[in-house]
Parts: sequence; C-alpha cells; structure tokens
Amino acid sequence: MYKNFTLVLFFALICSLVFTSSQVEEQIVYQPQEFVDGIDVSHWQGEINWYQVYGSGKRFAFVKASEGVTYRDPNFEENMVNGRAAGMLMGAYHFARPLDNSAVDEARFFVSVIDDYLTEGYMRPTLDLEVGEGEWSYISNWVHEFMNTVRDETGITPVLYVNSYYANNLDPSLIQYSLWIARYTHDTSILPDPGVWPSWDFWQWSDRTSCPGIEGYVDGDVFNGDISSLRDSFEIGQMAYNVAYDRDAAYSYASKYWDEVCSDCYFWYGGSNYEYLAPGTSIKGRSGVDCAHFVSCCIGQEPNYRGGGLPVPSRVPPTYGEPGADRLCRWIVNNGYGSYKSSVNDLVKGDVIGYDWDGGGYIDHVALYLGNGYVAAHTSCVWNANWNMGAARTTFVHINA
Repeated sequence: MYKNFTLVLFFALICSLVFTSSQVEEQIVYQPQEFVDGIDVSHWQGEINWYQVYGSGKRFAFVKASEGVTYRDPNFEENMVNGRAAGMLMGAYHFARPLDNSAVDEARFFVSVIDDYLTEGYMRPTLDLEVGEGEWSYISNWVHEFMNTVRDETGITPVLYVNSYYANNLDPSLIQYSLWIARYTHDTSILPDPGVWPSWDFWQWSDRTSCPGIEGYVDGDVFNGDISSLRDSFEIGQMAYNVAYDRDAAYSYASKYWDEVCSDCYFWYGGSNYEYLAPGTSIKGRSGVDCAHFVSCCIGQEPNYRGGGLPVPSRVPPTYGEPGADRLCRWIVNNGYGSYKSSVNDLVKGDVIGYDWDGGGYIDHVALYLGNGYVAAHTSCVWNANWNMGAARTTFVHINA
C-alpha cells in the first residue's frame, strides 16, 4: 500500500510538471500581441476600392511592382497612388528570379519601376524571395547583392520577404534585413517561426482573407507593433537615424575644394563617365556635372577628407557619394536626415539647395548653402555666390542636426 501511494504521488508530480510545461508553452505561443493590419496585392486583385480597404481597418499594403528584369505589374501605379490617397501606407515589392538574372540587374530594374514612390509617405521597398530553394549559399549572396544595389541606388535598405522554410535555411548574415515572414497559420494568435531571425517585423499570416473593396480573397498581413512604430521604422522620411552632422566640417570641405577636384580625386562628366585627376587639380573651365559629387563629399564622410558625416551612398564606385543631384536631395529627405523647406530663410550653414533650371521637375544642380544667402558650387566654381542662380525652380533642403 505504501509503494502504491508513492507511485500515485510520483505520477501526480509528473502530470503536474507536464501540465505546467504545457501552460508555459501556450503562454509563449499564444500571448496577446499588438498588431497593425495590412494586406499585399498585385494585379490579380483587379481594381481595388482603397477607401473601403482603409475603412475596414487596414493601414498598410505591399504592392507588386516588378518581377525579374522586364515585368512591370500593370496595376502597380494605380494601386500605389489610390492607396495612398485613401490614407494607406503603401510599399512596393519585387518578385525575385535569382536563378535567371543577376542581382544587380534585377535591383536596378526594380528601382527604375518604383523610383517615383521612394519618397515621403511611402514604405521601404521589399524583395520577395520565393525561388531558389536548396541553393542557400548562392541565394544568400544574391540577396546581399540585391539589397546593397538598391541601397546604393536609393539610400534605402529594403525589407526581405521569405517563408519560414527559407528563414530557417538562409545564411544568418541576412538577419541584418527587416523580415516579412510568410507562414499561413490563419490565426494571428499562433505566431510564426522566424527561423534564424530573432523576430519578425511583418507577417503574412493568411492567403485567403476577405477585405471590403476587394473581390475574392487577398493575403492578410500584420505589422509587429503599433502604428507609430510602423511609421517610425518603415515610412520613408520618418525613419529615425542617430547621426551627428558637423556643419563646420561641411563648410570647411567646401572652402577647400570648391575650385579643385574633390579629395577622392574623381571628376564627373555625366552618365557613368568620370576622370581621375591629381590632387589639387583646378577644375575651373571644365564642363561637367560634378555638383552632387562635391556636395556629397561636403556633407558626407568620404575617407580622404571627412565632411559633415552623413553616410551618403556611393552609387558608382570607386567614386564617393551620389553623382545625381536629384537623387542626392531625395536621399537626404527620404532617409530622415533632412526635410524640404519653403524658403532660403529656413536654411542654415551646411544645408543644401537644388536647382531645376527648366522647371521640368528634375533637380539638375546642387550647391552647399554657406549662410547669409550665399552658396559654394562645383563645376561652376563659385564661392560665396548668391544662392539665387536664376533657376526656374529651387529646392531647399535642411539637414537635421
């Protein structure tokens, strides 16, 4: 009888431990989460009433933009414009074909399609990776090259979309990219497996949700946080960066190099054409488009002579900085380093002014603002020139500091 009593106690203890362990596991897996609801769409959803989508509680949407190196989704622009007009946060995604094309070619094609939507009010773009299963080392390297190319082209690092199987097999070096995980539990209380990632940012939890404004099923997504976190981390122009900007250093760089080749010794003539010049070479009288390169060096952190300290991307190595005036202004604002202002009176030393000569909406030239109404410009080789150079339209960019 004593032995039987001992066995009963032992059995009860084991049951208690199993029950307790099960309870703990359920608390981890099923714990309440704060999510923001969203969807992802392509031309397969047809014409969408985005006002109804927003009215249903959805606050963001990923929209297919491109695939491979030639395909453009025919509904992409309509979805992006109408979704934003309805109040949605809209982000573009690219369907990768890594076994067919180079990462650089696909990234540049993607950027060419979405360029107009890499501005304030839109979300960071996304790489949709669903092809290449088993070629894990090759695919991981391909992803890095794609991400780096988009970042160099735009200054924005994309989000990565994969399913849980991919997330468990890709190289851990990819965890530096924000994760949009696909795992169809069809229940947002049953959380997905993020693989080698410590957590996830977005989750495609269902492939058959119903949404007002859309005929048929659509993919359901959630953001892992509240709406403020979504905007702070993923809305272009709102992303927070803790980078100190040294206005005096930017001014110092401009004063030293306004009439000679920049300290990395490259001079731009347009397109992909540049020339290496000896240090100290005068550029007076040379015809070129080196203005954005010069301003990039002034505000950035080019290794040979540090300027203001911003991490300006180098779009065409080995030169430093952004050789496109329009791209440079958008890069500053889109990445949260600065903001557009309405007047030169809103600028201070170390800010940037862009010039659209013909009023066509494209910034052709940039100069570093020196304060008191004056600028330093490259290729036209002026120091303390009046900021108003007679352009049809002028863009004022204040750098946060």
